[in-house]
Amino acid sequence: MEEISVEIGQAYSRGDAAALRALAHELQTLGTTEAAAVAWNALGTADTLTGSYESALMHYGHALEQYKILGDRAGTTTVVGNMGTVYLDTGDYPAALEYYSRARVDHEEMGDLAGVGRVTGNLGNVFYITGDYPLALEHYHRALAIHEQLGDRTGIAIVTSNMSGVFLSMGDYPMALEYHQKGLMLFEQMGSSVGVASITGNLGNVYRDLGDLPSALEHYRRALVAHEELKDLASIVLVTGNMITVLLDLGEVDEARSLLDAQAGMPMENPAVLAEHEANQARLADHQGDLTQAHVHLQRALEITNRAGLRERSIVHHKQLRDLAQKRNDFAGYIEHNTEYLRMIDEIRGKETTQRIAMMDAERRMEAERRERDKERALLYGTLPESVATRMLRGETVSGDHYECASVLFLDIVDFTSISDRIAPGHVVLLLDRIFSVLDAVAEQHGVTKIKTIGDSYMAVVFDVEDSGVQESNSQLRAANAALEMRRSISGTLPDLPESLREHLPDRIQVRIGIHCGPVTAGVIGTKRMQYDVWGDTVNVASRMESTGEPGRIQVSAAFAEQLLLQRSVDEKEGTANSNSEQQQKLTERGEVSVKGKGLMTTYWLEEA
Repeated sequence: MEEISVEIGQAYSRGDAAALRALAHELQTLGTTEAAAVAWNALGTADTLTGSYESALMHYGHALEQYKILGDRAGTTTVVGNMGTVYLDTGDYPAALEYYSRARVDHEEMGDLAGVGRVTGNLGNVFYITGDYPLALEHYHRALAIHEQLGDRTGIAIVTSNMSGVFLSMGDYPMALEYHQKGLMLFEQMGSSVGVASITGNLGNVYRDLGDLPSALEHYRRALVAHEELKDLASIVLVTGNMITVLLDLGEVDEARSLLDAQAGMPMENPAVLAEHEANQARLADHQGDLTQAHVHLQRALEITNRAGLRERSIVHHKQLRDLAQKRNDFAGYIEHNTEYLRMIDEIRGKETTQRIAMMDAERRMEAERRERDKERALLYGTLPESVATRMLRGETVSGDHYECASVLFLDIVDFTSISDRIAPGHVVLLLDRIFSVLDAVAEQHGVTKIKTIGDSYMAVVFDVEDSGVQESNSQLRAANAALEMRRSISGTLPDLPESLREHLPDRIQVRIGIHCGPVTAGVIGTKRMQYDVWGDTVNVASRMESTGEPGRIQVSAAFAEQLLLQRSVDEKEGTANSNSEQQQKLTERGEVSVKGKGLMTTYWLEEA
């Protein structure tokens, strides 16, 4: 499965539809749901490459079903993006916009930045094709920024080349050449033969539009050699067709005829390429004075584009047939194709206007939805632990999580009531903000999860198992190190306190800290002001460790002390003590302490060694 998936990626990168189909059929023999999902997606991609768009959508639909059974959101999102490409190729731009936008939202929610960059670039393609060049460039710049952030040079090169197409359409030929050269340089630096060959052919398109046909032909020849070395049949057929068009424009009829004969023996599954081949055959026949044969070839070209739904190419062929009918003195044919040409032009202009409005409305709606989701994400990440917020955004129900040996920490500010009586109400809030900000920073540094604050008390926990299910063996060490640093940080100089507040504070702010470990249950409660909380007897005992402690000291239960010593012993045996503990801890037995609901309990003072 893994080997075939790698080969599928390689076949896709070189546009090898035949290899994709063969690999897909090999996957289907494995008989698993995962293999079926990848196989259907590969078949859809092969169909897209060869212009079998109806079949592509059918295969992508099967892939979606399998990925949904697997609960594989990443796979589903990939297929949705692929379907966007089908709609783009067939000229259904509102549908392309919708599917690409759905894929981008899913990539964003999964935190898949590479996927976001890829689909954002595809959205740029939609706006480029529909003639909204400013919006196309905006999306290309966004995609480029993401690829640069990730260091994805392939993505940078592709987007740079696409931006060249925008400048070419805008008539800014110097910028078009500049961006193509940038893309070419990147592919050369990466040693990407496929990329170099592709951009070399695209440079031929630039020179063709500039009217520099010799330079265009030179670049097509170089691209053709490169694609032949790569055995990239689809690109060979495409570039050969471009060369034939330029050769006919240059009057190089013999070479054009030779290439047409060669192209006729190539697999031309893509309808756009096949139609262009027939149109070039018509031009050659016209040049030779065989207007009847030219008409036959153009009719075939029109039938191909009509069948594939390539309306813009159909318009071109109607115009060519109209002009040919004039040469043939075919008045009825002239009227027929001219009428259809004008009708389709008018229809497409009206359709383009409708599509533009639909796309603008869809973009505004999706932008509003993105802003709403961003607010929701910000709210969740601002009120819940990051791992919990991420799980909720994935659609998980975060309730009833059980941890067998979590370490619960309570911290209380000594004499805070008397301190708050001496300072202004605004200074009370400011002081708590500074203290809790320091505690938050320490908790984050040590992988401790803050649960809540209650007045001047602070509660946090270190779970014994991570979300991934991997046993976290140093949870007691992390809790101990965090507690020691919290005490040290609060007793030091708090940042950004005004002098008018400092003069009312004691020389040192002291805290009491208590820690206990044991089983706990955790989950999110509420729907409006959600809170992630922890329950169980372990929480009650940890609270008692704090309340029965002494100012400036950290009191821990015997259970916590035992686990801490055990962990230190394991680390020393494995030689990882220095990596797991940033400082050495010392435990001193306090003796028996009366704990409400528990009776006498042996406790320990946790100190720095």
